Amino acid sequence: FNEDYSSYATERSAVRQVMDEYLAPLEAGLVDDVDSALATFLEKADNAGLATCQENYKAQWEAYCEKKGY
Repeated sequence: FNEDYSSYATERSAVRQVMDEYLAPLEAGLVDDVDSALATFLEKADNAGLATCQENYKAQWEAYCEKKGY
């Protein structure tokens, strides 16, 4: 399965930037208030277009699985 993100490349790039800025410190244990940092990350990711990325990826995956008979 090869994801085609051309129709949501802008959102995907924005989400990647949010992940680099807000998720990486969480994963590395570099934040004092995990709950607040997680809430901020989720808000920023949502604003960046995470739902668009998820919806498009899911549609592609489901089409792939249907084509393959999974």
